[in-house]
Amino acid sequence: MCSDDRNLTCDNEYRVMSPVSSYYQTHREKCLASAKRYQRKNRKKVQLYMKGYYQRTRAKQSKKTRELFASLRDQCLELLGKRCARCGFDDIRVLQIDHVNGGGHAERKSAISMYKKILALGGIGYQTLCANCNWIKRIENKEHRRIIEEATP
Repeated sequence: MCSDDRNLTCDNEYRVMSPVSSYYQTHREKCLASAKRYQRKNRKKVQLYMKGYYQRTRAKQSKKTRELFASLRDQCLELLGKRCARCGFDDIRVLQIDHVNGGGHAERKSAISMYKKILALGGIGYQTLCANCNWIKRIENKEHRRIIEEATP
């Protein structure tokens, strides 16, 4: 721990300097090295603290993630128009964002990162479809092979 300064403020449980303190700003490398030494020496204590931290903040983080997801989805729907591009249906509960040229499965690792990409591109290459039109498009364009194979006698 960086103990040579009397005005230090640190978290007693985890022994990490606050990144906003002036001491930390001027002695960053020293404080990081000290924190690493503490973590190696007290591995079990740090693991227990982090487990407890996760349990204490899990609900709050989940709520933040849901709010971010809903906000980004609303922004994307607003950008793409809040109605189906094929039939004009406008109930946002069933609207889905579709890749105009298909191939969305490879890109869709995280909905949040996909929404951020759509916003960054200005919606180019994407459209809003209702769930029914999206499935019809997938079947017509043979974008979902398993369904086509099952439908073929």
